[in-house]
Amino acid sequence: MESDGITIHIGNKVEKIPMWLFSNGKPSYIFEECDGISKYKELIWEENSVCTTIGEGAFEGTEFLDCQLYLPNSIKYIERRAFYKAQLKGNISLREDLIIKEWAFYRNNLSGELIFPS
Repeated sequence: MESDGITIHIGNKVEKIPMWLFSNGKPSYIFEECDGISKYKELIWEENSVCTTIGEGAFEGTEFLDCQLYLPNSIKYIERRAFYKAQLKGNISLREDLIIKEWAFYRNNLSGELIFPS
């Protein structure tokens, strides 16, 4: 399935983005009908998010089309390979207390800025 990009909305009751959920080429047992979709326009988190974790490989091999990757303050963990080989075409701001596992952003083709807290 070819796509010009879809928008992902994450509800404020979602506690964790499961491993491989939106990944391109990995098993996604929840959204099998989305197999082959790898381009996303935007990732929108509802206000008052309780999501604490982006699971292993959750966005591996995906492409975000010209958008800033905003992570809500509730995110505490970015697991291994969460954005491995992802094509991020915007800015990413990271918080000071965020725990980022190995290879979370490895081989990432980031075309914007990766902003670490000072």
